[in-house]
Amino acid sequence: MARGNKRLKAKKLLAGVIGLLVVLGVVFATYSITYADQIYLNQKLGSLDLGGKTKAEAKVELRRLADKYLQETLTLKDLKSGDNYSFKPSDIGSVFDIDATLERAWSFGRSSSPLTTVAQQFQSLFRPREISFEYVLNDGSLESKLSEITKKIEQPAKDYAIVYQDDVFALDTEKKEGLRVDIEMLKKALRQRIGSASTAAIEFSPEYYKPKVSEAKARERLVEANRIIQSGTLSFHFQTQDFPLDSDTLGSFVLSRPKGDDLEIYFNEERIKKLVDTVAKSIDTEPKNAKLTVTNGAVTVAEASIVGKKVDKEEAYLRLTNHLLERQKGQSKDVHLIDLKITETKPEISDNAIAELGLKELVSTATTDFKGSPTNRVHNITTGARALNGSLLKPGEEFSTLKRLGTIDATAGYLEELVIKEDKTIPEFGGGLCQVSSTLFRAALNAGMKITERQNHKYRVSYYEPPVGMDATIYDPAPDFKFLNNYGTYFLVQSKIVGTKITFEFYGTKDDRKIEIGESQITDTVEPGPPIRVETDTLPAGTEKRIEKAHQGATAQFTYKVTKGDQTLQERTFKSKYVPWQEKWLVGKGTLPAPTCTDGAQNGDEAGVDCGGSCSNQCPVQ
Repeated sequence: MARGNKRLKAKKLLAGVIGLLVVLGVVFATYSITYADQIYLNQKLGSLDLGGKTKAEAKVELRRLADKYLQETLTLKDLKSGDNYSFKPSDIGSVFDIDATLERAWSFGRSSSPLTTVAQQFQSLFRPREISFEYVLNDGSLESKLSEITKKIEQPAKDYAIVYQDDVFALDTEKKEGLRVDIEMLKKALRQRIGSASTAAIEFSPEYYKPKVSEAKARERLVEANRIIQSGTLSFHFQTQDFPLDSDTLGSFVLSRPKGDDLEIYFNEERIKKLVDTVAKSIDTEPKNAKLTVTNGAVTVAEASIVGKKVDKEEAYLRLTNHLLERQKGQSKDVHLIDLKITETKPEISDNAIAELGLKELVSTATTDFKGSPTNRVHNITTGARALNGSLLKPGEEFSTLKRLGTIDATAGYLEELVIKEDKTIPEFGGGLCQVSSTLFRAALNAGMKITERQNHKYRVSYYEPPVGMDATIYDPAPDFKFLNNYGTYFLVQSKIVGTKITFEFYGTKDDRKIEIGESQITDTVEPGPPIRVETDTLPAGTEKRIEKAHQGATAQFTYKVTKGDQTLQERTFKSKYVPWQEKWLVGKGTLPAPTCTDGAQNGDEAGVDCGGSCSNQCPVQ
């Protein structure tokens, strides 16, 4: 009977357990189904409860909390002084990862392990779970902000120090406690506050600390420091140049700082490098090519080449600091000169390179006449020719006229003069430089160079004729005139101006190439049409002034062929189309007084052309 009762009780207990498990299973199944698309209960981030919210709802709430928190105030409270230091989370580059934070809340109760899933869901029913934001900080901004705050609080300890005075090092024996802040503690607390979106003040208390350097060790370092001075003079040395470092200079290099119970001697890197920079500036030299010219038909050196020199400043710094360290430790071997390591760079064109470069003879020449040019145009032609004079061209190198000329403005010495721009002839800096490029074009043709870029003018210009069609216009940045040195040797470009004529000469080494330049053929001539008159208030009524000449339109072309043996180096036809250009006049309709002209002034002088004499206002046409 007793045994039967025990069996009955066991069956009842088992039934109860099974019943409980069934109930719990139903409860958890219901819970899982109910929150299938919601975050399980009791998931909290600060004051924000994410439990029962869908992903979309939770994301909106997290974003709202993050945006608000970035504009909140974080406060560090100094318990010792009572001072508060405040800043915003955004000031230290706080960036919240909303998606990662949301995933942290959502994944709780949804583990890949069934047991973990049940355990987490059970926990979510009865115990709140604190989660924190996933975020990143700008470490540089955090360090800068804390440094800014601690500088106002901290006081460095005053310990033994080595100082230089009156040609000797002495020991400063003044000692004083210092005050410091535990920055790592502040960093950790700040990260916790930001993760939980908390604005609770972070309290801290700076700590005093005592100087630790022993007098015995400080005096040992004093002896070492004085060895640096007492070891005698010291100089940087290069060839015949010495750069002495006197006692005061050496003394300024030596510093000390506490290191545990000892003093550490170290060297002032900034001062030493500044000294090395000064020494280097007096030695460093850029390599400079020999400047070549032509004397009596032969290429000669006009200005000697210069070998480039550059001090290895890093090596100089290392040699000096190593020697100072040797002196400090008493290991110096009576060395008073520190040799500088110099890197030399040979110029591309040395004084004896004329024969090596192949600059043996005059290969080609070309001349144009700029007679009748205004003063500013003559000035610009001269300036441009001077800029190109002495240009060296490597084998296979392309010559760019604009690149060789450089900046074309007042700073380079150019004046304003007429240029053709779009459909107008207007004054700009460098007007007249097309005389330079057109002459250069013809010299390149005569040398058999490969022409790689050339553009004719919009209308015909008398300065470049005859022949018609052999002009080359330039205008920064385009068009440019370019040609390629297709010889196997260097070429020297020389320019000269005699009277009203500009000449370019190419010096190099001739080869057996044959150059054929056909005669210019003119077709499709077009008359410019009737003059254009434009009324203006700048002239007296009834007076006229011609501002542009008429130019006949035409098409001009010539052939160019360069051969070497059975090889054709270049064969092309240069075709130039010039538009007809109507004469333009200004017609006065104003009330200005009639002008007076001195002897020699020409009525109707073209703008920009000095015909002699002068006029007040404008010259009337008679």
